[in-house]
Amino acid sequence: MRFESIENLIVRQKARTLCLEICAAMESAKDCIVKDRLLSTCIDITSGIAMAYEMPSRKELIKSLQDCCQLTGATRSLLHLSIELGLIDPPTHHKLIDLSLDVTKLLK
Repeated sequence: MRFESIENLIVRQKARTLCLEICAAMESAKDCIVKDRLLSTCIDITSGIAMAYEMPSRKELIKSLQDCCQLTGATRSLLHLSIELGLIDPPTHHKLIDLSLDVTKLLK
């Protein structure tokens, strides 16, 4: 299923914002597996959304978007670990959780 501009999709824009915000929040965080996994997962969400809209059938599109939705859940779990490990501060944590919930709502 092809679209004129994937970049104009609200869900992709929100996922991109989430990814950029996570990257900024993690820039000064100490290196650890949670940081690496969080960065990887948020990138996978934006890439997954773009790939989903390139799927040839509606069934494959829906399955791909469901996979992206699961990744947003994983992102939230990693964000909770990040605050517990002191990688991010509480205001940033709340902001990123809210953004990830916005992405989840748009994917469902």
